[in-house]
Amino acid sequence: MKTDGNSVMELRADGYGRVAEEARTAYDRLQPDYPLLRAGYSAPKPVASSRLMSKFNITGIFFPFTFEANVNTDVPEYTIPFTMCHELTHLRGFMREDEANFAAYLACEKSADADFQYSGAAMAFTYASNALFAADAKTAGTVYAALSDGVRRDLRFNSEYWDKFKGPAAEVSQKANNSYLKANAQPDGVQSYGRMVDLLLALQRARSAK
Repeated sequence: MKTDGNSVMELRADGYGRVAEEARTAYDRLQPDYPLLRAGYSAPKPVASSRLMSKFNITGIFFPFTFEANVNTDVPEYTIPFTMCHELTHLRGFMREDEANFAAYLACEKSADADFQYSGAAMAFTYASNALFAADAKTAGTVYAALSDGVRRDLRFNSEYWDKFKGPAAEVSQKANNSYLKANAQPDGVQSYGRMVDLLLALQRARSAK
C-alpha cells in the first residue's frame, strides 16, 4: 500500500472524488451476484466539515431527504473506502447496520482497486477481532501479533485518532445513535454494527462448502 511520512496507509487516488467514484463502480459490480444491491446510484459525497463529524464520532450519514450518502474524510484513510460503500448500502434501502457493513465488505472485495480491497479486509478484521477478543482475549492477541507491521500501524493510528475525540460530545452522539437504531427495529443498538461477523462467518461457510 502507499503510505505517508508516518508509514500509515494513504489512498493512492488523486482526490476523494475519485475514491467516491470507485466506490460507486465497485458497488455496481455486485449486482450480478446480488441482484437486490442494484447498480445505477450516485457516488457518495465527501463532507467539507468532516472534522466536526469526528467530534461526534460520525464516519458517515445517509440523508433520506436529499438521497445522499455523506462520508467523513478526516478519518484514517484506510477506513474511507469501506465507509463509502457502507453508506451506499443505505442508499439502496438496506438500513440495518450489520447488513450495511457486510455489503460494504463485499463491494470492497469486488473492487479492482487494492485500496478498497485492503479497506474491506482491514475493517472486517477489526470487527472479527473485537468479537474474538470478547470470547478469547489470548487467542485474539495471538492473531493480532501475526499481522504485518504495516497493518498494526494502521490499526494503532485509527485507535489514536478516535482517542482524540473522546468526551461529552462523542458520548451524547453515541447515545443518540443507539436510541435511534433501537427505535428503528435494531434492538442491539450500536452493537448491531458488529453483528456483521455472523454474516462473514456464513459467507465463509458457504464458500467452503462449494
